[in-house]
Amino acid sequence: MISKEDFLVFVDGALDGMVAIVEELGDELANRRPDVDGTNTPYVILSHCLGVMEYWAGHAVAGRPIERHRPAEFVASGPVAALAERTRVARRQLGEDLAHLDPLAAPALPIDEKERDEVFGRTQGGALVHLYEELARHRGQMETCRDVLGAPWARVVTQTGLAGWASAAAERSRWILELAAEGRWDEVRLNFDDRMLASAPVGMLTGAWAQVIVLLGAFTAFGEPDVRVDSGHRVVDVPMHFERGWLTGRVALGLDDTVAGLFFLHPQAGPAS
Repeated sequence: MISKEDFLVFVDGALDGMVAIVEELGDELANRRPDVDGTNTPYVILSHCLGVMEYWAGHAVAGRPIERHRPAEFVASGPVAALAERTRVARRQLGEDLAHLDPLAAPALPIDEKERDEVFGRTQGGALVHLYEELARHRGQMETCRDVLGAPWARVVTQTGLAGWASAAAERSRWILELAAEGRWDEVRLNFDDRMLASAPVGMLTGAWAQVIVLLGAFTAFGEPDVRVDSGHRVVDVPMHFERGWLTGRVALGLDDTVAGLFFLHPQAGPAS
């Protein structure tokens, strides 16, 4: 096993290469993909790689409890500058996650059952080799995608449905609200930013939800989300139907996809202040 320092040099090369590609393409082309089934945008590819790093280094090596929302990685889009900053933050976190690496030890936390018997699922060192394998493979994929997007004959498409960034924000917010409706508040809090962690303990959240249930009965279904940008946050309002009426679940997401605000409002409530 190579040293941690040498490993990070290889990771830096892959990440720097991918960031350079999305910055070269700019906001418009980085959020487009070749018009071929199964392809992804460069923005999606890099977003997915950040999820790979979080899981295989943060979860498997460092033992940090994380709640990865993998489907959201494949509908992600947005400004390139924000993605580049997320990558820089993720790289710093990777260095911290390797502080107590034991290459021959089993993963610090259990990994997905279907991957436990794979070579990369048996040890922390194997997990890191797999992490780099994914980064290198996706860097090559992104280079090919860049070349196609820049070709004069290229046919390209954007995300379907909502604009890509709005679709990703809506999906992530609905997932947060699903966890809340199931009473999984510890998992909800794993997605909070530092301010929310300090101001919204589990007891406060469970108490607020209990009041909702007393007022409206059991949760039954979601309606169509509304997504907007407000004060630098992506604010998602999701109608939530209960046995005796509706309310609005509002989630405010920061640039790093952490939850900066979580509210349960009557439908007529106005925009977040």
